[in-house]
Amino acid sequence: MITIKENTVQWKGCGTLKIVLIIIASIFVLAASYFLYENSLGSIPFLLASFILFFLVRRMSKKSKLEERKDTQGK
Repeated sequence: MITIKENTVQWKGCGTLKIVLIIIASIFVLAASYFLYENSLGSIPFLLASFILFFLVRRMSKKSKLEERKDTQGK
């Protein structure tokens, strides 16, 4: 079901789809990691995971800094 609130479109049930996609991607990554590990290329998944985690933490820190700025400006 689609609802429109204040010029934005919201999809109900979108959270469930996101969870399903994350699970499917995780299974694919685990299978690829196992395949690479069996072929003596086990460091590649760790390298890719370190890049992904670095950018996730960077994005989270930027969001928290923006929220802190908004909170301090509002007071």
